[in-house]
Amino acid sequence: MNMENLHVLSLFLPTFFLLSCSIPVVSQCLDDPRSALLQLQQGLYHSHNFTLSSKSELWDVNTDCCSWKGVTCDALGHVIGLDLSYRELSSNFQSVFNLHHIRREYFNSSTEWCQTAWLTLPNLRVLSLSDCGLPGSLCSSLSKLHFLSKLNLNPNPISYLPPNFLKISSRLVSLNLSCCNLSGHFPTEVFLSLKMQSIDISQNHNLEGQLPTFPLNSTLKVLSLCGTNFSGKLPESLGNVKFLTKLELSLCNFSRQIPSTIANLRNLVHLNLEFNNFSGLIPSFHRSGVPNLAYLNLQRNRLSGPVHSSIFTLPSLHTLLLGGNQLVGEIDEFPNASCSLMQYLDLNHNYLSGSIPKSIVQLPRLELLSIGYNSFGSMRLDMLSQLKNLRARDLSNESLTSSQGSLPRSICNLTQLKYFSVSNNKLSGSIPNCLGNISNLSLLQLGGNNFTGIFYGTIQFSEAEKAFSMLHILDLASSKFSGDLSAQFLQCFKAMMLTITDNKAKPKYVGDGYYHDSVTIVNKGNAIFYEKILSVFTCLDLSNNSFHGRIPEEIRNLI
Repeated sequence: MNMENLHVLSLFLPTFFLLSCSIPVVSQCLDDPRSALLQLQQGLYHSHNFTLSSKSELWDVNTDCCSWKGVTCDALGHVIGLDLSYRELSSNFQSVFNLHHIRREYFNSSTEWCQTAWLTLPNLRVLSLSDCGLPGSLCSSLSKLHFLSKLNLNPNPISYLPPNFLKISSRLVSLNLSCCNLSGHFPTEVFLSLKMQSIDISQNHNLEGQLPTFPLNSTLKVLSLCGTNFSGKLPESLGNVKFLTKLELSLCNFSRQIPSTIANLRNLVHLNLEFNNFSGLIPSFHRSGVPNLAYLNLQRNRLSGPVHSSIFTLPSLHTLLLGGNQLVGEIDEFPNASCSLMQYLDLNHNYLSGSIPKSIVQLPRLELLSIGYNSFGSMRLDMLSQLKNLRARDLSNESLTSSQGSLPRSICNLTQLKYFSVSNNKLSGSIPNCLGNISNLSLLQLGGNNFTGIFYGTIQFSEAEKAFSMLHILDLASSKFSGDLSAQFLQCFKAMMLTITDNKAKPKYVGDGYYHDSVTIVNKGNAIFYEKILSVFTCLDLSNNSFHGRIPEEIRNLI
């Protein structure tokens, strides 16, 4: 059987789209491909997953097959493109092999077919067997695919790479083996291929390796090793990888100093070195060296030294995450803050000192500001009210002040605020009665201050029942609040309540359960840092205050 014109085979699950460079033309389908397509449809019709709703997707045998949904023909009537995005359908796809002129096909497949069919297609250029349950032994046949340029096997339980893995193709430009349960030592020669442009071997937790000395003419653009056991020092030769746009090395075991050459990769857009053991100084990132850098994450390492203000002036930077290091010193003011693209700024859990730069509160797009657990000098809270887009801010353990000594009413102007933490400061007075109007507020930490009065008693407005309805975490501990805990107070916290549906209890307003930002929770005086929390996480801490009276029965409705 002639397979010479079958160039690209893709078996993505569960839903995929036809990507064809061919220009649609008016043509009449030839008999051979028509017969093969009808045979394919017959297999789909008898699939155990076929439903009545799938009937609308069936091809009309009385029409030209080139007009059928998902079928693309060339000017001669050859079928060159096929899109079978039938959800959860499986079939015997052997008839596809009779479409000699097909160039790109995207469809679901049964595991059995997925494991065997591609071995008969030695002329493939692009092979994607995503989530097909491939066993490790099949990888030994990759060496037969001499024309392969792109290979995607994620996620499959391959578990190991055979000795002849490097013989697969000298034309390979893209390799994706992420989430394949690989172990052992990854061959460094793969990184040295002069044609390789993208390598993703992430989330193979037992896969070990080191990065080699990169050649001057490296063409690598994307390198993702996150969630592996790669270790050692990053080579200075990373500066040779001039085309690199994304470097993802988080959750590895790299150590020692970050090479200074990384700050001169002009095409770099995304750099993530989070959760490693890097030490020493932050490289001197500057406008001319990394003009395209948009995402910089160096969190949870052992970096020391100052934070140079030049890092805030990078023209494309929207995310700067430096929390959880050993950074020291003052941060200088930086120019042109009003033109910055900065959206996310995290400096928490360091040893930074001095005044918080006024430039920070002039960042017009800032959505997250986390500078807590440092040693900054006093800062007036009302200065931050001009950050209209702010969704989250953590100012815990700082010397915060306000013109009145309490939370300023201007805080209520931050209508997008979701996370607000000012715990362990020197704030006093009562809580502004407009705070409950911030409808999206889901975390509120006010503990460890000198607030007084009846917390809930000051919340008086026409729609009081909506106050704090999205709140998942409330910390009022170790303050001076007083009064009794009324049922009305507890009934405000609808997001902490359980609802009973279909004999199952579930919390209200928890959304889809995705992870949210990191947070520090103080429990019985002990600060516990959570890198990520689920949206179902709830916490209510009213301890060490002056509340009195009975505990309402309604507290049982809270999680």
